[in-house]
Amino acid sequence: MEAVNKHYGDVNTWIEKIIDSCDSPKQEQTIQNLINQFEKMLDNDSKLDSYFRRTLIRNLEIRINNKIDELFYKKIKEQEKEENYG
Repeated sequence: MEAVNKHYGDVNTWIEKIIDSCDSPKQEQTIQNLINQFEKMLDNDSKLDSYFRRTLIRNLEIRINNKIDELFYKKIKEQEKEENYG
């Protein structure tokens, strides 16, 4: 999957879609690398306010953390279900 446009809004949306499609905690590092590259891209854009840049990155970090928590919670529930019925 490749970001078609380099506009920060499009890249942000693209990374959000990747986070939403994540189905394994092991994918977190790859997504974190994307977020780090995006942060570097934003840092190189002197037209953007630093607060705005940090807000974009922080929202992506929160989103990936929530997704990973969701995946772990799902895994724990599956294991509990197996223990109770298996």
